[in-house]
Amino acid sequence: MNFQTMEYFCAIAEQGSFTRAAAALHVTQQTLSAHIAGVERELGCKLIVRSSPLRLTHEGQTFLVHAKRLTRELDDMRREVAGPDNLQAGTLRVGISFTRGRTVLPPVIERFCEQYPNVCVDLREDTNEGILRGLLARQVDVAFGVLPASSARIESHPLFRERMVLLATTELLECHGVDPQALTEPLGRGDVSPLSGCPFVLSPSEDITGRLGLELIARAGFRPKVRAYSRNMATLLSLALRGVGACVCPKDLLDDTKTPEQARGLTVFDLGQDATYAIDYALPADSWRWPVAERFVELALEHVASM
Repeated sequence: MNFQTMEYFCAIAEQGSFTRAAAALHVTQQTLSAHIAGVERELGCKLIVRSSPLRLTHEGQTFLVHAKRLTRELDDMRREVAGPDNLQAGTLRVGISFTRGRTVLPPVIERFCEQYPNVCVDLREDTNEGILRGLLARQVDVAFGVLPASSARIESHPLFRERMVLLATTELLECHGVDPQALTEPLGRGDVSPLSGCPFVLSPSEDITGRLGLELIARAGFRPKVRAYSRNMATLLSLALRGVGACVCPKDLLDDTKTPEQARGLTVFDLGQDATYAIDYALPADSWRWPVAERFVELALEHVASM
């Protein structure tokens, strides 16, 4: 048994397949099978049921817990004992919520790559809950999203506040008896009751934008007619442009994602101070941290300060 075997086992468990794990690790399936067969012989028990999809035995689940811990400690040890040149080489794993990476990170990654040409940025896009799990499991080095406050295991700080807006076509509003000119004042204080008869296209409630949008609607005292849900902002904008429904979305995402056609065809309304929420960054608090990750955060803070 060696550390490489443990890294292979973690990859198989994460990918749920020898084939996908082999592709991710750039090794053959035969190599993976040989390592797993070897450790099963050494431990005297079966770790993986080779079915489709594969599953871990009880012993395999126990082995996975220890393998993850040991591979994290090995990764920390490698970085801590590396010389100055090696500290600036490798892969920086960045967790960020869906679509938000497009608005915040490209200029940050551009500057980062200029300063650290031997470091590859591996973006792990996921839900906020998935990002947090990845950070706690040490599968990401730094996370950006709607994250909990600092604790014994993570160090979390505000990055910026994201503002939501409502957008719709004039035709959609007028078709449902809404005067676009009369919407600015009530929507500006977060009152969406004038849209009670209007259909919506929204992010799902599992997403912070969708949840807050639904909370605004609930506060207005009506049950929305939701014609479509999507996590993809480009999809929601296309639906809104076609008049399928009014859309609630982050202003930064709108500004970055909208096409010239959408800019001309959609009317945008501010939703007031209550329609904002904090985007945070977080780093591990219970172990050694790669200085490169801290530099990535510094560049992100410099970027949002200039936005």
